Amino acid sequence: MITIGPRFRRYGTLLMLVLWFVGFLGSLIWYRMDVAQQQELNTLYATASGGYLYSVERLAERKSTKANIYLQNLAQDQNAMSDSRVAAIQFLGSKKSIDPQVFASLLRIDQPFVVRHAAATVLGQRGCEENCLSAVLFAMHSILGGQLTLEMRGQGPVESRTPVDKQIMEKLRVDSENDYLALLKSNPCLAWKIVQRDYPDDTEFIRTMRQKIPAC
Repeated sequence: MITIGPRFRRYGTLLMLVLWFVGFLGSLIWYRMDVAQQQELNTLYATASGGYLYSVERLAERKSTKANIYLQNLAQDQNAMSDSRVAAIQFLGSKKSIDPQVFASLLRIDQPFVVRHAAATVLGQRGCEENCLSAVLFAMHSILGGQLTLEMRGQGPVESRTPVDKQIMEKLRVDSENDYLALLKSNPCLAWKIVQRDYPDDTEFIRTMRQKIPAC
């Protein structure tokens, strides 16, 4: 039977203390680095949402999951400057994979036109699947039902608009519809399945979509 003497027990205790101290020091350093990173991300987000595009670029350069979440939040932040949101959408669209739910939410008619257009452009390049098509059809259904897009809500009554305002609004309406239709036409079979599933009793909407979406 091997007997461990007092000297070895002291060395073992000392080793355990050293290992505990190293672990504690490592945890402390990691915690401080994490806090510093969080503060940096918060600062970048604040300046990016205020319209500083370089901060959007710096967020996009970060490879961490946290930074990507900040970028997604910026794209969806309706209090952020539209230019920054568009830049965030473009950076997200250039990544290896995108979150289809995030991009689908950006197609709603309560989003600024430039945001909707940027999201539609990315989805047109990356593919418009069920989440995307459902969002597009909901937006089209809302518009055809008389709901106004965000930019049209801010223009006041039609009779008070200048000819230039009316021309701009009409162009935005046409461009919005073209963005939506391009996405529907990119996947017509699935688009029709969703129309029949979600709007089975809306004969007028079905008739209109039949004129706009090619046969599957």
